[in-house]
Amino acid sequence: MDKISVVIPVYGQWNLVKRNIDALLRFDRNNIAEIIIVDDCSPDKNPYKFNDELVTIIINEKNLGYTGTVNNGLRRAKSTIIVMLDSDAYPKCPFVQKLIDMYTADATIGCIGFGTVDDKGNETGNYQYEPSIGGLIAGQQLESKLGFLRFWRIKNKLPYSCAISFTKVCIESLDYFDEKIFPILDADNDMCMRVHRSKWKLIFTKEIIICHTGGNSYKINYKRVLIFHD
Repeated sequence: MDKISVVIPVYGQWNLVKRNIDALLRFDRNNIAEIIIVDDCSPDKNPYKFNDELVTIIINEKNLGYTGTVNNGLRRAKSTIIVMLDSDAYPKCPFVQKLIDMYTADATIGCIGFGTVDDKGNETGNYQYEPSIGGLIAGQQLESKLGFLRFWRIKNKLPYSCAISFTKVCIESLDYFDEKIFPILDADNDMCMRVHRSKWKLIFTKEIIICHTGGNSYKINYKRVLIFHD
């Protein structure tokens, strides 16, 4: 596990993409094999050249939505470890060597999610607990209030895809994100649930922190809970 691939799905906001790329190259250039930008037919043209041999821009032939765009990048990634970052996320310090060391220490790890903070260093949260049948019956608000109970504490964490990583073999074995059922939202939750139910381990760590101030929680209604448990 020498170097990693980074996949960044993009739909406009090129100034934020540039911030992300600049930070990755500044802190971890020597540990990155490639940075794959997947442009989902952005309405505005990219004003930056990204004249760097590590950066590749792929433009979808048609608008695929978030999940299809992510999969396009993941399938092209060549490294053993793949990091996924939203365009508006970026590292504030080196992190790749620590990530490589974590995967190397345990070959059964298939996914590692990262902690996230805002520009001032405040935690923004980068996971939710796996939706439960109890949550469906009791309601999301009541379930959140019962989080102090051991029954809720031991539930699986589902890191969000704004700052997450996978091994190539893990993501391939699970046939990537589900584009048919989750074309836009919740594909990351579904993928993490599938990792938990596979032979691979999923770890959420705050030892690696990524800056991300964008939306990091999706509205969850009973229909989505039903889909998760279908």
